[in-house]
Amino acid sequence: MINATTPQDALSQYLRAGESWRTLRADRENKQQQLETLFSSEGKPTDYGQQADNLREWQDVLTWQIICAAGDVLQAHRHVTDACVSEALTAFMEAHGAALTGALAPYLNGPAGLETAMRTLRAAVVREAEISAPVVAEEYQTILNETGLYPDSAVRDDATTIRTPARDAGYRFRLEKLNAQQEGR
Repeated sequence: MINATTPQDALSQYLRAGESWRTLRADRENKQQQLETLFSSEGKPTDYGQQADNLREWQDVLTWQIICAAGDVLQAHRHVTDACVSEALTAFMEAHGAALTGALAPYLNGPAGLETAMRTLRAAVVREAEISAPVVAEEYQTILNETGLYPDSAVRDDATTIRTPARDAGYRFRLEKLNAQQEGR
């Protein structure tokens, strides 16, 4: 088991992805507040309609960005878990790999093959998990406690929208247009 990403690197990626997601959600809330302020203002500006349309467009594009960022958070969360498990399995196999493959050798070297060896190993892991509850290795507890065993429910909710390449391209175009307007191009 070779994993190019260390658990700490994966955690850093997760934290960056989470911060990006939270920032985008705050930006969308800010645009919503600006829109509400515009609607409730006594004196409407001359470009009232354009400002309202622009703020609505920003909200829609920010919602798409939030969906993308939430997907990034979910993926980063998975990478943290994968990195911890991979590193722990690598250490286990370095210490006990020969004994494990030796125990499974009659299947691995015989006609039953890898599939039977894997079923036997799966049954042994299930049996062990029934005997005693699995405990996260001490060296990974801090990292996994920081990410949680499951991603935040708000992130999961934001990531539920189905994305397509065509839809993403449309939103990227809309974002570029909004950014160009903001820069006065």
